[in-house]
Parts: sequence; structure tokens; C-alpha cells
Amino acid sequence: MIGDVSFNVDTSRFNEMARRLEYRLKIGMPNVIRAEAGSVLKACFKRTKFATEADVDRSSHLRNAKGATRSAWGMGKRKGGPDRGQGYVVAGMRDVGKYGNMWLRSPWGNGRNFVLVAVAGNMGNATTGEGPKRIGAATRAKFEAARNRWASNHAPELKAGRGAIGIAKQSWLQIALDLNINLNGVKGGGPISKRDMARATHALSVKGKRYSNGNGTEANDGHRFTITLNNTLPYAVRIGMDRTLQSVLIGRAKLFDQLIKRGLGEDLTAIQKAFPNL
Repeated sequence: MIGDVSFNVDTSRFNEMARRLEYRLKIGMPNVIRAEAGSVLKACFKRTKFATEADVDRSSHLRNAKGATRSAWGMGKRKGGPDRGQGYVVAGMRDVGKYGNMWLRSPWGNGRNFVLVAVAGNMGNATTGEGPKRIGAATRAKFEAARNRWASNHAPELKAGRGAIGIAKQSWLQIALDLNINLNGVKGGGPISKRDMARATHALSVKGKRYSNGNGTEANDGHRFTITLNNTLPYAVRIGMDRTLQSVLIGRAKLFDQLIKRGLGEDLTAIQKAFPNL
């Protein structure tokens, strides 16, 4: 009965559970679905983890380094991207210790020589590699521009990255708010800490903007009641939010199956204890 979601998840077992609950409790399908929507969203909110500051900081200084490279060499003709091959940032795939170091291609020789421009481990006071003595004033100016941009943007990029921690959790919260569900008022599953709620509520994108990455709607055509959960976070599937939702839906169905196995499928007291929001 939670019909449409932006992830490819199977809602059949959950829908069957909702029908069986409605049949036993005689409270109407809208009440069952609304109550369960709160339980599902709260569980998804709690299971979706905050990104660690260490991971976010690495992304921030790489973003900063790439921006500095573009700043130094200008924009190329290839779809607005930086001049191909003019600079690169070490991604740490081969040498984790050099993660984030920035190099620019030298203008002499066979074109395979690079000059170290900025060292990730010294972001606040980025260092420049001297390179061969043949380096010209114009090219050195580009290296200096990259170094200066790296150093001056380090703190703002770091702050922006950390300010975005919680965007994934925020998407579940946005869906709940759209459905007038107060996650703190949903029973079961333990409390949501004030810190976690505040961090998710106030998270902004790295560009300092607030986006709507989740919404929910109700529909009732007289024959079928549905609640639609729509999570549009661009990287949701990459971080496993579809699997989180799927496991929560299956978990709710299993909870009712356990009552049946224990012979409590008709026990209203046991059902209401297991599903306290009904």
C-alpha cells in the first residue's frame, strides 16, 4: 500500500501485512498505512548513517584541488572542462599517502613531466614544487595561482563539506514532513537524538543551498489508499538507501509473521504491542 518509491524495491510483503493488520484490527487501511509509514521512515532515518568527517574532508580537499587546477589552466574546449592532461589530483588509488597532491603538466620536453603544485598534507599553507629551472615566469604564475587558490579556499571548502553531513538523513525527514509525520512522535525503535535531528534538519549542500530530496503524497480513489514515498537524492542508490528501505519493509512484514508463528495473530493486545502506532 506504500505504492511508489523512487527506488526499485519490492513492497508486496509489506502490502500483504498491511491488509492482514487492517482485517484484524478493523481500523481502516488509511490508518494502518499512515501509522506504518511513520515507522518505516523513522527506521530509515535511523539506519542511514552520517558521513564521517574524515571522508567528507577528503572529498573537500580533492574538490578544492581540482578547482585550483581549473583555475590555473583555464577552461578547455572539451565541453567546458579543464584542458585535458594539464593537471591532475592524486586520488590515492596507488599511493594513499599522496592522496590529494596536485600536479600540473610542464610545458617542456616530451610533455610527460609534471610539477608538484600543492601537497594535501599541508593544505592550509600549500607548498609549491620548484620544478626544473627552465620554467618560465608565465607558467610559474599559473602554478602560483593554483597554489594560492588551494590555500585560500581550503577553509571554506572544508566548512561547506562538513555542513553537508546529514543530507541523506534529511531526505527521509523531508518525506515525513510532507506527510505531516513527526518522527520524534513515532513510537518504537528508540528515540532520535536532538543532535542527529538538528544536524539532518540544518544540512546544506556543498554549494550552501537547500534542496528538496524527498517528498510524500497520499491518494485515495475510493477503492485503494496509497502513500507514495519519493526519495530523489542523486546518490541515494550509491550509498545503499534503496537496500535500507527494502530491509525496513521486509522487517515490518517479518514482525507480523513472528506473531503468527507464536500463535498471536488474532491477539489484539499482542498486535498493538508489536505495532504501537496503530
